[in-house]
Amino acid sequence: LISTIDVDLDLLKSDSSELISGAVYVRAAEYNQDLSIPEIISRYARGEIASLPTTAAPEVALDITVEAYQSLRATNNLADLVASADLNARGTLQNPVILGTVTIDSGQLFLENNDYEISRGIVNFNDPRRTRPVVNLEGQTEIREFTISVIVQGPLDQLEFTFRSDPPLPTASIVSLLAIGQTQEEILGFGGQSQSEVGTLAVYGAGAVLSKSLGERLETRTSRLFGFEKFSIDPFLFGSERDPGARITLGKQLTSDLSVNYSTDLSSDQQGQIVVFEYKVTDWLTAVGTRDQDGSIAIDFKLKQRF
Repeated sequence: LISTIDVDLDLLKSDSSELISGAVYVRAAEYNQDLSIPEIISRYARGEIASLPTTAAPEVALDITVEAYQSLRATNNLADLVASADLNARGTLQNPVILGTVTIDSGQLFLENNDYEISRGIVNFNDPRRTRPVVNLEGQTEIREFTISVIVQGPLDQLEFTFRSDPPLPTASIVSLLAIGQTQEEILGFGGQSQSEVGTLAVYGAGAVLSKSLGERLETRTSRLFGFEKFSIDPFLFGSERDPGARITLGKQLTSDLSVNYSTDLSSDQQGQIVVFEYKVTDWLTAVGTRDQDGSIAIDFKLKQRF
């Protein structure tokens, strides 16, 4: 965490107690270390928060206000966002407790190779006994002709997810579309499941979990070796028999406004190669150039308007 702050604190002492009070103004702060969702939850579950060893010295009480107006920035493999904070550090220096609110002003989240535009992001710290963030987050992403909204609510260790799509889809199909790019109906077909299809889908499901886990482990190593920001292995089913296949995707952020993604099928029957260039013209206008697997080239423009 690289930060520039202004500090105005007072230390008040008596024979039996000490108090640090005042204000911290965050002029700029940026966090750029790569993280994974399991790692974040694991750290929180272990209670890895800043604290000092317990000593025989009197505890130092805290009453510190922390203010940040659109000066918090996270730029890593999971997010590119700007946030504000209105917090209060209470408790003691040995066991601090954070109260208040962090608001995400703008940005994107990058999860499972999907980019989510954040439309609402609030993290509340309301528990006076311990630092316990409660998330209220909503993001939108586009997959094919579907606009998908994901709502995440609750404490960090008990998150609840709600999924919506336009055009409407069942929740199971939305999750399937987010994970592997195909709806449940496309995977299973509309004529029901035969016994062979059940076996194929069971193998496919196991392969999906394995490849996701493998892709996550390889992503950091691949980035270090070749400089890719995105690396994934995504399973899918194709053909009338819905045989399992896989697609590799590589991505590179060439500049702050220009990125390129390349993906190819690893199946013997299909060798579809897709190249996508995305250029951010302004905050509300993005140009997307696509070379499809049949060689056709298309240019699309995305307009963003928040109401």
